[in-house]
Amino acid sequence: MTTKIISSIEIEALSKLYTIEKPDEVLAFLKENAFLVPTLLEAPAQIHTYFPGSELFLIVFYVPESPENTHVTVWIGSKLEPAAALDKLDELDKVWSLNLPAQVMKKLSTNLVSL
Repeated sequence: MTTKIISSIEIEALSKLYTIEKPDEVLAFLKENAFLVPTLLEAPAQIHTYFPGSELFLIVFYVPESPENTHVTVWIGSKLEPAAALDKLDELDKVWSLNLPAQVMKKLSTNLVSL
C-alpha cells in the first residue's frame, strides 16, 4: 500500500467526529490505508441513525501475529441496555457495514462500548 498525504481538512474533520485514541498511530495507519478516510467521514451519520448522540472513538487494533489483519475500529459509546445495543449494531451492520467494499471491510470494524 502506498502512503498518502491526508489533508489537514480531513484530519480536522475526523478529530471533530471521533475521540481519537493515540492520534499518531491512527494517522499513520490512515496514511497507509487512505481509502478508509471517506468511509470514516461518512460513518458517524450512519451510526447516529441507530445510536443518536453517541460518542465515537477511533482506535487502531494491532494483530502482532497477523499484521495484515491490523485494522481501525470505531467504538460506539452506547448508554442502551446491552441487548438493545447489540440489536442496533446488528441493524447497522445489515444496512451499512456489510455493504461496504471488501477492501474497507477488511480494515474497518465497528464495536460497542458501554457508557
